[in-house]
This record gives sequence, C-alpha cells and structure tokens, in this order.
Amino acid sequence: SYESYESYSEPSCCAEGYGEITRGAVEDLAAALGLSAASPTASFFDLGSGAGKIPMTMALQGYATTATGVELDVGRHLAAVKLAQEYLDETNLEWAAGNVTDGSTMGEGLRLLTGDMLEADLAEATVLYINQACFPRDVLELVVAKVMAECTKLQAVAAYPPLPALVESGLFIQEKQAGGGKYLELPFSMFDYDTKLTVYKRSLLATAPGGGIRA
Repeated sequence: SYESYESYSEPSCCAEGYGEITRGAVEDLAAALGLSAASPTASFFDLGSGAGKIPMTMALQGYATTATGVELDVGRHLAAVKLAQEYLDETNLEWAAGNVTDGSTMGEGLRLLTGDMLEADLAEATVLYINQACFPRDVLELVVAKVMAECTKLQAVAAYPPLPALVESGLFIQEKQAGGGKYLELPFSMFDYDTKLTVYKRSLLATAPGGGIRA
C-alpha cells in the first residue's frame, strides 16, 4: 500500500541539501546487505549517488563486481568523475562515466552515470541502495514500479523511505537489524542525525525460475 509512503515523514528533508553517509557507515551498509570481498554481489546500484563515494567503495573493496552510481544533478556527477580521476586512475579498477542510458554498454568495475534514474537499465541489478529523503510520493511510486518490473535478479535492497511494496509482492522480507530493530541506522558525514534504512532480502521461497518481481 502506498499509504505507507504518505505516513512516513522525513523531518530532515532539505530539498537544497545533500548528505552522504560516513566511510565507516558504508562498511556497515555492505555488511547489512551481505556484501564482502569473499562474496561480492554481481551488480550494485546506488540510485541518487551524489559524488559517487558509495559505489566507488563497493567497487574498490571488491564488494561488487560492478558498482553503478546514478545521479541526476550534473554538478554532483562531475564531482564524482573528478574524484574517480584523482583516486582511481592509480588503481587497477576499471571505471567509466557517461549518460544514464549508456550504462548497459559499459564493462565491469565502476560506472558513474548522469541522468534520470527512471531511464536507467536496472535489469542486471542484484543489490539496490536508494536513500532519497525528499522524493515526492509520485516519483517514489514510479521508482518502485520500475524496480518491480525490471529487477528480476534483485537479491537485496536498502531504502529510505521504506518500500512496503517489496514485501507485499511476496518476494522480499524485511530484515531486522541488530537488537531486533526495524532500521539500519547509519550516520551522515555532514549532519548530526542518522539515516534510517529499511533492509529487504529476497525470500528463500521466491527463488523459482522465472519468478521475477511483479506487482
């Protein structure tokens, strides 16, 4: 029910603001999603990736074979590209930058894409990170509909605000966090409050061949 989106308020939403979780929080995020260098996910997506630090970390640490950041704001995308040029060109990590519609043509490694996330090809996504406090309800509905239609390989999601439609589909369960809490609370680097992510994992009962996500 999308009523859940309406009732979930975000007191810290600032349409002109921009925040990133801390470096340590990225490691906590990876652990909560079951990602490690020993057991990387095939395709990690960060929808609304800002300066690209989360997908960069996922790729550099070997937590994902391919890590993709999608950012609408051109300035933040260019900041991500500059960061990659400064820090990744001296590594063995392959990376590429381009338009959101070019992602599927790029190789493995890090992909930094600019454009509307609704135009991104999410067919290969195995893990999604969506942390968008200021999403209007109609945009959130479109994002959820896209995920439900395209992401047949999806295994885990960390989201803010919550995406109850994933559980309602019968294909995902909401995973409890340390101490039995509902949310994975991670600190921002520039704010004095935490983001509260809901973590979803694909249900073991929903792994039958052809069992894609359907509304």
